[in-house]
Amino acid sequence: MNNQFLYKGKKVFIILMCIIFIFSSLVMPANANNSPEKSGPGILPDYHPTNSSDKSIIVKYKDEKKISFVKQTISQKLNNYKVNIKRNLGNIDIIETSDEAEYEMVLHELKNNPYIEYAQPDYKLKKLDIGLEDLSSKQWSIANSGQSIIDQTGVSGIDINVQPVWNYQKGNENVIVGILDSGIDIDHPELKDSIYVNKKEIAGNNEDDDHNGYIDDINGWDFMNSDSSVYDNSEEDFHATHIAGIIAGKHDDKGINGIAPGVKILPLKFMNVNGGFTSDAIEAIRYAKSMGVKVINCSFGDTNYNYALEKEMRDSGILFVCGSGNENENLDSNSFFLLLLIYQIK
Repeated sequence: MNNQFLYKGKKVFIILMCIIFIFSSLVMPANANNSPEKSGPGILPDYHPTNSSDKSIIVKYKDEKKISFVKQTISQKLNNYKVNIKRNLGNIDIIETSDEAEYEMVLHELKNNPYIEYAQPDYKLKKLDIGLEDLSSKQWSIANSGQSIIDQTGVSGIDINVQPVWNYQKGNENVIVGILDSGIDIDHPELKDSIYVNKKEIAGNNEDDDHNGYIDDINGWDFMNSDSSVYDNSEEDFHATHIAGIIAGKHDDKGINGIAPGVKILPLKFMNVNGGFTSDAIEAIRYAKSMGVKVINCSFGDTNYNYALEKEMRDSGILFVCGSGNENENLDSNSFFLLLLIYQIK
């Protein structure tokens, strides 16, 4: 991978990136013309199903018009293996095999099929935990006065300098920011005014009013459990709720102040405390694009190079702002995907 795609930075820089793109009308597409494109299964190393969804494989076909033909030829070659299609995402199938020995053989066969763009394990991704900030006075990234936080004294003035911007605006409600993570407490008093509402859907009628394939998706979708409940409980959905507060928490005398409380937050739940799978993240990204999302926050990652996720992010035209620094890893010598980043900004 080109070193230009290597992104290293602490949370303060990630938050700064959010500000630049939330407050501007220009969003850089993830598949910009100056970004090198990869293709074909040959670029993928031979991964084993460690940290993947049991024995599930993500398969993307090159030509949608030939999918039926390709499936037929694959079925003939894999006739002696127990292979089932677990889920379909248009030009992507999620398939599963019966045991690890068959998994390796099937994965090898799929990766070397000339009609398949890529085949890879359905890697499990984990959330990147972030520290708690109780009060706005402790938000050194917004206003660093050299205050002491957890026995560490900051350097005055080293912050994202967002407060002058707030004199003009605090985010535009036409900007939808997707949070690809756990669920979000959409009724939280500091967040409820910033949660996206799908006005094309009628709440509670158990019908897909906007015909997008998701029933009653008023405030987003839970891709892990395939339902419209984007908040299940405080333990499972704490992580994204906290992130939503950093991005769009209400400005008052309670809790913390969000960077852009005027934007709308779209919950894209694909994980819980135990993580989530690549296939669910891919479906969530496609959903987000269809809902007009311009920016997606990704505070998760994995040590596997995840080509399927990278390709989906590149092709979406959405700006992805990704967490780093949580693992205390030197990314020059330790690969922690998402990120080593997948897009470049010039």
